[in-house]
Amino acid sequence: MPTAALSHVRVLDLTDVRGALAGRILADLGADVVKLEPVGGDRDRLRAPYAGNIVAADRSLAFLYRHANKRGGVLDLHDADGWHRFLALCERADVLLENLGPTEQARHGLAPAEVRARHPHLIHVAVSDFGQTGPRAGWRLEPLPAFAASGALFASGFPDRPPCAAPGYLTHDCASVFAACGALAALLDRARHGDGQTIEVSVQEAGM
Repeated sequence: MPTAALSHVRVLDLTDVRGALAGRILADLGADVVKLEPVGGDRDRLRAPYAGNIVAADRSLAFLYRHANKRGGVLDLHDADGWHRFLALCERADVLLENLGPTEQARHGLAPAEVRARHPHLIHVAVSDFGQTGPRAGWRLEPLPAFAASGALFASGFPDRPPCAAPGYLTHDCASVFAACGALAALLDRARHGDGQTIEVSVQEAGM
């Protein structure tokens, strides 16, 4: 059986629905992706719909689909021990996927410049709803507002009727596809030149 394309790649995944599919794509290509959840579990475990219509943290279809083929772990970035364990994981990883946004990045020491200084080998994929800078950089969008903010809602449906929203998490999943492609390009660039880099993905721009 042929070796998977990314079998040599290790990925740390801190994302919620805004970037979770990116880790799934990399895992499907053979990468060892570890989904790191906070103490108490990822809030996306409570997103409907649920398998068998049973409301439980391990039954969310949105969560299960986007985190398939990943390993899992629990890490408290607010705790000093958890933070040092995370740094050790980063030293052994090739890609870090996160969508904390600029404010949370600064709070957790994960601003792009800080990550670059500590882990120059690491490919840091930062997904945010409106990008890393600008007046809306700190905003967070749920699926329907994200679809509207991209402009796609205006063009959906019939001219004589209200706009028709796409089901699911279309705009956030578009951002995940861009994030996965960016990570792959950065891995190729690192193989040629030796250094990691930061990949910034805006959900709004990806939806556009």
